[in-house]
Amino acid sequence: MNKLLNYDIEYGIVVGLHDYPNLEQVKLCQCNLVLYVYEGHPYYEKEKIPLDMLRDEDIIIMNESFHIYNDFIKACKIKGFTPNIKAKTMDGGTLMHLCRQQIGIAISPKFEDEAPAGLKAIAFEEPYHWDIYGTFRKKSKDDSIKKLQVALLLQI
Repeated sequence: MNKLLNYDIEYGIVVGLHDYPNLEQVKLCQCNLVLYVYEGHPYYEKEKIPLDMLRDEDIIIMNESFHIYNDFIKACKIKGFTPNIKAKTMDGGTLMHLCRQQIGIAISPKFEDEAPAGLKAIAFEEPYHWDIYGTFRKKSKDDSIKKLQVALLLQI
């Protein structure tokens, strides 16, 4: 977001709505957040899980630099608990590797239809998702921004 505000870039894809009067945001898609569990975990056979079942679980998640970390902490606090964050990472591949190594269970956006080998994606019972927005300055003079926005919407 800072790169847009500082005029370093013309267009960004961001999570969530941001309240800046000089920016325009168009919703591109919604991405569900899921729980990845390893084979043999007690939740492995479940199809859905309530968030509060994570109360005593070791959690692997992206670090504080990522929207998902702060959203997850807030959601858990609303449910009345502080999650046991066992590991934080900056890389989705590492997140899945740690989960496969049974360090804990992982919270992640579900970008693929199939879970990585040895893992299962389980939906949350509560609505838990990200809204993804194309974001650009309202007074952008670059017509290619509008073309990019249309192309992205047609791909989704």
